[in-house]
Formats: sequence, C-alpha cells, structure tokens
Amino acid sequence: MRFIVFVAALFLASPLMAQGISRWIGQGPSEILADESWQVQFVGVIGNDGLRRLQDDLVVEEPVVRDGDWIVGTGCAPHQCGDVMGGFAISISTGEILAVVHDDAGIKVWGDLTHLPGALSGMVVE
Repeated sequence: MRFIVFVAALFLASPLMAQGISRWIGQGPSEILADESWQVQFVGVIGNDGLRRLQDDLVVEEPVVRDGDWIVGTGCAPHQCGDVMGGFAISISTGEILAVVHDDAGIKVWGDLTHLPGALSGMVVE
C-alpha cells in the first residue's frame, strides 16, 4: 500500500498538478493541507505522522505567499509562536514539496535543504 501512495504522490506532484498551485496564494495553508489531492502528495513525502505534525504546528497561520518558484505556507501553534512552528513550500514549476516543523520534538525537515525558500529557512535554526 505504501508503494501505491508513493507512486500516486510522485504522479500527482507533477508540473501538471503544480500548474494550478498559484490559486492558493492568499489562502490559509490549512486549506491546502485539507485538500484531499494535496494530502495524498504530502503523505507521499512526509508520511501520515508528518502531515499530522505539520497540521498541528500550523494552527495560527499566515496567508500563503509566493517566494520565487515556490508557494509557501507557514504558521505556529496557538500561544506558542516562536517555539512551535511549521511550514511547507510547493514548487510552482515541478510540484516538489518541502516541509519543516520546529516544536518540542525538535526540528524536522522533509526535502532538500538547499532548495528551502527563505520564508522557511528561519525555522531550521534553534
């Protein structure tokens, strides 16, 4: 079953799927994380536990913004901003997904740190 989810995530996280990603700019990151087609992609990259952790750490959210080739969603946990944060980036051209959480369990990054947009880079330092 994991193989099927992984293959589905690779297929869906394609330039074709990414073409409509700009429509999320200005929306809440939780809206992308609640979208079933994007959930499949996130699970393929960060797993179910990673998705839940990201959703928990993105309760107080900033609107999705564009950062170069990326759309970026960030947020934090209520009354814990600065200590419990999360964010993700999706490449507009390739559909690549990057995610970061910074909470009591530490810092976790999914994806290539060298591709991390500036809007997320502040989350990877303690």
